[in-house]
Amino acid sequence: MSNTHTDRFLISVPNPIVRLVGFDGAVDLRGDVLRFTWGLEANPRKRMRLHRSTLAINNIQSTTWMDWRNDPDKIGYLRFQPVGTQRLKHQTVDATTVLLETDEQFAEAIVFAATVLERKQLKKVLPPSAKKTDNALASPPDAAELLRKLGELRDAGILTDDEFQAKKKEILDRL
Repeated sequence: MSNTHTDRFLISVPNPIVRLVGFDGAVDLRGDVLRFTWGLEANPRKRMRLHRSTLAINNIQSTTWMDWRNDPDKIGYLRFQPVGTQRLKHQTVDATTVLLETDEQFAEAIVFAATVLERKQLKKVLPPSAKKTDNALASPPDAAELLRKLGELRDAGILTDDEFQAKKKEILDRL
């Protein structure tokens, strides 16, 4: 099963987390954008230059969760690598990396990363600018499946009611 490719995750995030507080700052998932805010524990280069930074979820190339026991520098973190990034900065100064310290932060970081990746995957399944053409019309079973999945994501707290209504309207407009 692990070698089988799908266009969606087979299991939804049961209790999505939309805010992760780490050792050096916090990251919030607001709609389709990650907003990073750095605290006093953040490296001065990260904090002074970029007290706040953002990253659109469709611009995430990869996500890395690192336990401090496996990191050469013994620093745990959750990193969202932007598209086009060739050389990664050290995790203590990278503006898209939240440092983790406690077991609770490590556990929440896994759920937060899964929530972000699920939301990103949903954007691929439901593109925002679907155009009506004879070949691009969704068939009723496809639309029903998409609406069911949207409802599940809304019920799980991954989508807001406004996001749900907007996507639902897009799907119905394609019929």
